[in-house]
Amino acid sequence: MLAEFIEKLRDMAVRANAGRFYTHEKLPEVVRWESGDGQTTEHYDVPPPLRSHLLEGLADIVAVAEDKLVSALPELWVCGEMVDVVLNRNQRGERARCYLHATEQFETLTGLTTPRQFEPKAAIKLLRFDLHGADSEGLVQALTRVDFLRRSEGTSTVEHGKESLGRMVEAAVQQADSIPDRFTVTVPIWSGFATTVSVHCGVYLDLETQRVELRVLADEIQRVTLLAVAGLAVYLESELDGIPVFKGRA
Repeated sequence: MLAEFIEKLRDMAVRANAGRFYTHEKLPEVVRWESGDGQTTEHYDVPPPLRSHLLEGLADIVAVAEDKLVSALPELWVCGEMVDVVLNRNQRGERARCYLHATEQFETLTGLTTPRQFEPKAAIKLLRFDLHGADSEGLVQALTRVDFLRRSEGTSTVEHGKESLGRMVEAAVQQADSIPDRFTVTVPIWSGFATTVSVHCGVYLDLETQRVELRVLADEIQRVTLLAVAGLAVYLESELDGIPVFKGRA
């Protein structure tokens, strides 16, 4: 009997001490704990969630970094894909981010890091439409006059616009002299940003296939991206007096 009584007392104590946590829909920032017997109630403030904002552009980056109510001790990190504003460099948990979206023109150039061949008309369309505003009108005009031809007088020369395909057959391009071996296109790199980059490209006239090969020169995309990131970092440093700006990822 004594053992049963003790067990009953233990069960009563557990039920009395057992409690529950709950919130009220009108006060979601407060958590309440109530003991099982309803005699004891405690309140706990719920900390707000860590800030993790998405920003739209340069003006928002500057505004957030300068707002002392939002950014207690900010630092910025800039890379080719985003700008991160770390709101408190002592805690580093809260940040605001602005993604840098490549323009369609720059994505077109990135696609040309792998050589692509075009018929002259297709190359003209790419330069006029996909790379519009890229200062390539001179090359466009030259390509409008290009004309591939073959004749039966073989030579052994190999040069831009002319090469030997065999003993008796020579391929040539009329107006080849007007087409440069290389050209430079200038395009905006990120949508919504004024930053432009000048990318060096090459032209090859494939006489066997009668096509024009366009290709971005080696390491050009990385080179201009690093230049653009450095320029953006310098601009932000000039706008944000005393706030450190780093190149890289936070």
